[in-house]
Amino acid sequence: MPFMKLTTMGITTPLAISLQTILAIESAVAFLANGFILVVNGHRWIQNRKMAPCDFLLTSLSTSRIMLQLTILTINILYLNSAESGMRTYGQDIGTFLWLFLSNASLWCATWLNVFYCVKVTNFPHHLFLWLKLRIDVLAPRLLGMVIISLMFFSVHPTILYFEAKKAFNLSGTLTRNDSLSKVCHNPFFVFNTLQFFSICMSFILSVAASMVLLISLWRHRKNMKKSGSVIKDLSTQVYLNLMKSLLFSLLIDITYFATLIIPVSGYFRYAAYDGFSLTVVLSAIPSAHTIILILSNPKLKEILLRILNIRNVAS
Repeated sequence: MPFMKLTTMGITTPLAISLQTILAIESAVAFLANGFILVVNGHRWIQNRKMAPCDFLLTSLSTSRIMLQLTILTINILYLNSAESGMRTYGQDIGTFLWLFLSNASLWCATWLNVFYCVKVTNFPHHLFLWLKLRIDVLAPRLLGMVIISLMFFSVHPTILYFEAKKAFNLSGTLTRNDSLSKVCHNPFFVFNTLQFFSICMSFILSVAASMVLLISLWRHRKNMKKSGSVIKDLSTQVYLNLMKSLLFSLLIDITYFATLIIPVSGYFRYAAYDGFSLTVVLSAIPSAHTIILILSNPKLKEILLRILNIRNVAS
């Protein structure tokens, strides 16, 4: 995990303090933005006693990102303020497992949200796509639930294997003869990382494919609107243009996040202490930026946000 690389750098250096300050600001933005989505959708759910599939996916995404941000902050605080001990090592490793799981869960929430938007907005005459369009409201939340349960299931075994290896090593002082446990002693995440790496790649491919299909569909719609002589300032056309801009930003964010996340997860790259913590800052900033884009591209959320900001301006 990137923030585990702070062992060799002093936390009182100007660069370290700057990185910690940036991370604190990013955390505040993440909590405010994702908390805003949770409050708005939770209020609607209390009023209506039901939640739309889109709101459910957004709520799941915001929840996973808040938990992820809390994990990053907690592990950094514990790491920087605790002395070298066995408990500190256990805490770091547990934090790494939790960080990888929540990062993956957050990615899949964003992926199914992209797929949901893609199926809802695009129009293709193929019968399979039409079948999916009629059932996406039910399928998307269920598929997300299946993925999260699968991630949890495949996270339990490596975690148990890790603690068995640690226990065996601590009791004997040498590596265990069990081949699996011996591998865990050398690299506690060798199984876990492989599964997470595969899951992240699948999520990224599916998310990018859905975003590209949606972008192409929106671009064709805008082209047809021009050919038909529709005014470019028409409300529906402006909505499509705004959605295309949001999708482009989201696609860029997805690619950047995947490229950054793959460095610590793959284990094939070596980086210094400051590089590791810089990765943590980037991995914390990208989801926050994506959440802000989601709020601004969602008419209901944007309207409520502007209303709140306007009330504050009037009050001041």
